[in-house]
Amino acid sequence: MRIAFDLNPILINRFSGFYTYGIGLLQGFEALDKKPEVLLFHSNRFSEQARLVKKRLGHWAHLRATSIKIRWLENLWRYCNYPCLQHFTDEFDIYHSPHHLMPPTKNKPRILTIHDLRRYKIPQLYPKSKLDLFELALKRADHFIAVSNATKNDLCSLFSISDEKVDVVYPAAGAVFKPLSEFEKQKIKKQLAEETGTPMDNYMVVFSSPDRRKNISRVIKAFILAQSRLPDNFKLVVVGNLPRNEDIFKLITSKIGRAHV
Repeated sequence: MRIAFDLNPILINRFSGFYTYGIGLLQGFEALDKKPEVLLFHSNRFSEQARLVKKRLGHWAHLRATSIKIRWLENLWRYCNYPCLQHFTDEFDIYHSPHHLMPPTKNKPRILTIHDLRRYKIPQLYPKSKLDLFELALKRADHFIAVSNATKNDLCSLFSISDEKVDVVYPAAGAVFKPLSEFEKQKIKKQLAEETGTPMDNYMVVFSSPDRRKNISRVIKAFILAQSRLPDNFKLVVVGNLPRNEDIFKLITSKIGRAHV
């Protein structure tokens, strides 16, 4: 099996889900006994970053750079089916995009991974989104991978895509993750207690980012409302960057009480 893979979104979005997904997928290939041959298609301007990714992979992974800007190619591919992707990558059996690049492939099947459809479900949070290239990719893809059943349902209902054309493949934990022993858990709790200045016996963890869709302010407000029904010293631990919202910091400093961020 020879796979052409769009590496560009992984190289561009270094601290994003695209990077985590793409690197995790490639590391998964590395762990297989029988590895596919993968052609990593990317823009020449990201060649240094691509070489760093390649260093972590085996002989089965091959870099394929184009000196033509991907954006120019994508605009050209809107209107014509030339040049085919094989012109840049050599021959392959299947093409996989984790973003929305959907080039002509001389009748080779094209797979598109859909991570979520938040720009359609909550458009008020993304008023400046440009979705034409994504929608063109949807029309051209032969098959889809959805990262959850919810995403599959959204995809099929919003774009009238046949259920048979979408497979749900849940993202797996990376190889670095492993179950901790009870001793290791207690050691980490002790370290956290020393860093925060408070015991870490009962707590709930949520993950945050500056993106408002994470809805961290509502999580904090719900925690405040529920505090009277929670055990003593129950804490809310927010991991990641908080949204740029002064109201959240006011909640934390004036009302959060037993929650620690």
